[in-house]
Amino acid sequence: MTDLSTPSHPPATDAERRARSAFDLVHSDPSRAGHDLREVLADPSSSERAHMLAQWGLGRLLHDQGAIADAGPVYAEAVRLADAVAEPVEEALIRVSWSLCLQAAGDSEGALAQLDLAEPALDGAPLGRLLMQRGFVFMFSGAVDAAVDEYDEALPLLRAGGDRLAQARLLGNRGIARLQLGDSTGARHDFIAAQRIADELGQHLLSAVALHNLGYLSGRLGQLPEALRTFDLARERYSSLGSPGRLLAALDTDQCELHLAAGLAAEARDVAARLVNDADRAGNQLQLAESHLLLARAQLLLGDRATALDESRRAADVFRTTGRPAWAALATYVGVLATADDTPTDEAPAADRRSRSRQLSSLRRAAATLEQVGWVTEAAEVRVLAGRLAIGLGRLDIAREELATAARRRHRGSPTQRAEAWHASALLNVADGDLAAAKRAISNGLRVIDRHRATLGARELRVRVSAHGETLARLGLRLALRSGRPPDVLAAAERWRAGALAPRSPDRSADEDVATDLAELRRLDGVMRVAVLEDATSGDHRAEVTRTKGSIEALERSITRRTRLAIGDPRAVSGRLDVRQLRRQLGPRALVEFVQTGDSLHAVVVTPRRSSLVDLGSVGVIGQAHDHLLFAIRRLMSLPDGHPLAEAAMRSFEVSRQELDDRLVVPLGVGPVAGVVIVPTGRLHSMPWGALNTLQRCRDVTITPSATWWVRQAEEPPGRRLLLVGGAGLPAAEREIAAVGEMYPSPRTLTGDDATCDAVLASIAEADVAHLATHGTFRADNPMFSSLELADGPLMIHDLEHAAAVPWLVVLAACHAGRSGWYAGDELLGTATSLLSLGVGSVIAPVLAVPDDSVGRLAVDLHRALRAGAPPSAALGSAVAAAADAGPKALAAAAAFQCIGTDVSSPALDAL
Repeated sequence: MTDLSTPSHPPATDAERRARSAFDLVHSDPSRAGHDLREVLADPSSSERAHMLAQWGLGRLLHDQGAIADAGPVYAEAVRLADAVAEPVEEALIRVSWSLCLQAAGDSEGALAQLDLAEPALDGAPLGRLLMQRGFVFMFSGAVDAAVDEYDEALPLLRAGGDRLAQARLLGNRGIARLQLGDSTGARHDFIAAQRIADELGQHLLSAVALHNLGYLSGRLGQLPEALRTFDLARERYSSLGSPGRLLAALDTDQCELHLAAGLAAEARDVAARLVNDADRAGNQLQLAESHLLLARAQLLLGDRATALDESRRAADVFRTTGRPAWAALATYVGVLATADDTPTDEAPAADRRSRSRQLSSLRRAAATLEQVGWVTEAAEVRVLAGRLAIGLGRLDIAREELATAARRRHRGSPTQRAEAWHASALLNVADGDLAAAKRAISNGLRVIDRHRATLGARELRVRVSAHGETLARLGLRLALRSGRPPDVLAAAERWRAGALAPRSPDRSADEDVATDLAELRRLDGVMRVAVLEDATSGDHRAEVTRTKGSIEALERSITRRTRLAIGDPRAVSGRLDVRQLRRQLGPRALVEFVQTGDSLHAVVVTPRRSSLVDLGSVGVIGQAHDHLLFAIRRLMSLPDGHPLAEAAMRSFEVSRQELDDRLVVPLGVGPVAGVVIVPTGRLHSMPWGALNTLQRCRDVTITPSATWWVRQAEEPPGRRLLLVGGAGLPAAEREIAAVGEMYPSPRTLTGDDATCDAVLASIAEADVAHLATHGTFRADNPMFSSLELADGPLMIHDLEHAAAVPWLVVLAACHAGRSGWYAGDELLGTATSLLSLGVGSVIAPVLAVPDDSVGRLAVDLHRALRAGAPPSAALGSAVAAAADAGPKALAAAAAFQCIGTDVSSPALDAL
């Protein structure tokens, strides 16, 4: 809250005039204000009243600059001087200012004491400002109802006194309080009214604060793009106005909250850690406690429960010390989540019943405390945990009581809050034995998140928010597995799998700005590459590298920020799987969909004659075998043919792939089928499926992110225009492109300096089939910046997302191009899957780094099969089989490739 107190008497001397003038500059020109205030204090001829004004102004300045500890003694001296010159009204107003500083330092009792001392001397509008400040203290102490009462009492006094500036500030604060009480309509009314008054008064900073609050409201309502856009505008205005650091810190805090809501936990963690350090240095206990709490929540979302517990305890300690019991309860709630055993009882190992009973009691106490202090939404989440635990302990009476309370909020609050309430309703139905009602509740909850996800234009955000439906989806999957019916398990798995790939109309509003940033990013990438190759011994060179790296990081943040503003397509909700249509499109092939619950892996197998559910054992054991196979493939590819260790490496490869085949494929009993469509889960997304013996013999394996997506995409490809691209500086890639090009009469070919990003994007938009032989990079830290290396720099996923059109088949002979980062709900982010989201039907790409000189023959064999009309999956299978005769290194490189997407028959490419 900004201090509105101003001196009540006009200045009588030159020193007083100078002090008052500097006092008025504290917010608009803090640098000049500080110089002039200190000049008055240093002037021995200044009167005590001039010193009082200067000390008061300096206290406000230090507070605004975040020097909370330094401001307190300055205010105390100002109060002493006001008493010495017998200025009771001035003394009261200084105490109001001091109370703000005390509140920031975490001394709520001290702040209220100063207001109590000041109140008898004030009336009218000044009294209204005091009541407003008391409301602020109440609000941040957790007494939100009391805060609204103070605001309501103050507003008529401010209106009667014509203090419109204070009215605007009060409306902003009351809006926040109303939002905390769940009154979003009232909050929006207050924020808009505050902004209107601020604009009419020319108070640009206050208008920016109102804009900031509107962004906060949008975030709380789950309107992420609108919140991000509004926060960006507020930040621009704060920066242009030279706003106090505390306002920018408050904006960072709210943006951190938004990152948490969007599932951007790593970004939230980084911002929260910086806020902790800044608040600690400034002595701002109010900010310090809230920042520790944000950091705890971010760590919890990242899965680091130990750190989350530590941070929540730090936050709770500071909240208690500073007299904020409601906030201490919120910090304790995060600690409860960090220690809660949310493993379903039917998946967990045998546990000590007494320990779980103690945990149940702890959860119930935490929920009751949270409700008492007004954290109703958080209390509902704890009640869901308590209900789940009570069901596992057989305490159905307690489960019904806790879950029924949580389920009442099914139609209130943000999308995530409503989904959690539906989760409670589903668990309540399970406790009552009504599984049909439980499935309906699960479906309703997932529909809430699905509709929310559809409002987001940025695929990254759609992927991240899918995590909010993960708990509901897991419950649905467990119930389906309990039934033992394969169609039920398949439907439950598909209900929340790769939903971010749902078709949508792209939002092109930010294309031009993003394209400009991407071009500059490529330029800086080139500068950086040259710089790191030069002599790095000089300090100037190291400084230049550091500056360039900083510019690259800033541009990446800018691109990410702009793309997240894209508006979604409300029609882009994930579809339901039509099993009969799936069977029709499968024909003689088999579909295998893997599902995971806890450490157990299962597979649903759909063949022309039957459906079956297969238990495949431990995810951990299969994961170890998966790692062994990847290691064996990398080792094989690193050894030249004829190397003394090649034979041993080949034996290791054979043992690893046979073990995985025995664990993952043989138990499925698919028998002789015309092809296999595989829907992986978790770590299996990076499995080199073509290396497994049974599937290699099948020679027709398609990997797809979901059966629902596969059914929707399976349609005839549109045409035969071929694009061939060779990355710059790769002799093997140029030979590969030349060899493939000789197979066709008129391909469009871009190699060397001609293969620029703009040229490739333009040509891709006109191609039906594109083959790119380049270096590839997968960015695990930010998959959206994964790239293919072209003549003028990296072609990133962000570039591809702004292509005017895409081919139906893309071959990426580039390292890691088939690799994706995987997230909750089996959502995927990577080059290949991003192409699928844009409308590409099939992508053939490796999940590992492959030697440049090992791909040429594979590419020729692949295109030979494509020319003959084979679907992409069968064409790749034929090429992998041919590689087996070319030596261990060629086989290993070929096994790293996958056909991801659909498997429709290709047109006769020999007609080109």
